[in-house]
Order: sequence, then C-alpha cells, then structure tokens
Amino acid sequence: MEQMLKRMNGSEAFRVASKRPLDGLRNLVDVGLRPQVIMTLMRKNMSQMEKLVLLVEEMGVGSVKFNLVQPRSRGEVMHLAGETLTIQEMISIGEWVEKELSKSASIEIYYDHPPAFRPLSKMFGENGTGCSRCGIQGILGLCRANPCLFKGGIQPVPIDTFIYI
Repeated sequence: MEQMLKRMNGSEAFRVASKRPLDGLRNLVDVGLRPQVIMTLMRKNMSQMEKLVLLVEEMGVGSVKFNLVQPRSRGEVMHLAGETLTIQEMISIGEWVEKELSKSASIEIYYDHPPAFRPLSKMFGENGTGCSRCGIQGILGLCRANPCLFKGGIQPVPIDTFIYI
C-alpha cells in the first residue's frame, strides 16, 4: 500500500489521503468493519478513480461510492468555474464504471448516476438499483418495506425503518 501511495503522491485527489484518514480506515477494517469510501467527482480528481479503488481494495474496505457534484449551493460556484463534470462526462464515466471498473474490482463500486441518466436496464429487475420489481422505489427514495407504486401505491414509512448515522 505504501508503494501505491508513493505513486499517487502529489496528485490533487490524494493529497488529502494522508496518514490519519488511512489509519482510520485500517482501524475500522482491523476490527471487522468494511467501511464505504466516498469520493465526490470533479474535473480535477476524475482521473484518480481507478487508483482510489486499487488503494482501498488493498486495504479491505467494503465498497467505494462515486458521487457527482450537483450545481446547487457550493456546487453551483464550482459549476460556474468549470470544475464540475459535463453531462456527457457523467454519462461516459458512469458507463466506464459499470462496464469496466466495477467488473475488474473485488469490492462493490457504486456510481451516483442521476436517475434521468441511468440505463433503463438498471431501473428494473434483481440487479437494478430499484426495488427489484419496478425500480421506481429507488428513484423516489422510498424504503424497501413499502410496496411498489404499481402494486398498491405509496404507503407511510415507519420511522424505525431508517438508520440515521
């Protein structure tokens, strides 16, 4: 792992991957937890995605999630400055993550495609991002305990269904 960090040394995305955060991840893994590492993608760090996956995969984390900057609040300032990804870049990177990066990794990789840009094949079925019946549940942010919209409508969600961290 130290060799991996040396290869990444100097890159903007891994400047923050100092000893303390990595030690924190190692500590979690050492006690049997499998944390998720989250990276918010921007123009200046998108080239580091594969390196991040290799690094944390070697550490034994459970998964990696790539989030996209939305043009709201601070994200709007970043968007106006040209620091965020274009829609085409978001779609292309999502396809690369799905077709190549996730298949070559031994850990789960999640890419936060906006629902409008998800392929229809991922909106339905057991391997999709929805409720394994219609995919709408994931888009609306409803929990698994609720029936599908097409099979009984929206129902109240008991507060104990959610886990707050």
